[in-house]
Amino acid sequence: MEKQIIGYKYYYSKPLYQAVTVLDSTGFSPNVIQRKGKVSNMPRMTVCAAVYDDDTMSFGVAVCSSKDQFVKAIGRNLAQERAINNPVLTVDIDEGVFFDAIFNLQNKYL
Repeated sequence: MEKQIIGYKYYYSKPLYQAVTVLDSTGFSPNVIQRKGKVSNMPRMTVCAAVYDDDTMSFGVAVCSSKDQFVKAIGRNLAQERAINNPVLTVDIDEGVFFDAIFNLQNKYL
């Protein structure tokens, strides 16, 4: 019997900003004082995890060019299709695996 998809999970990266902060005497920066604008050369990404009935997840990634407007629906469709047909990663599901995989994929693609 072929495994069946039982759901999807999505992750969208946030736009990155340059910021001015003030450090206290311990080196901790509790507040952002001023945003200086988006970092224009940083792409945004969408990750889709296709969750299967055999307790596995396959991941697909869509990275938006910094020259294009980020559109969640387009990223979601591309990432979902890639998760199903050409996953960049497939893992067994256990506690915390989704966020660990997202962190690793974000470091790889951004």
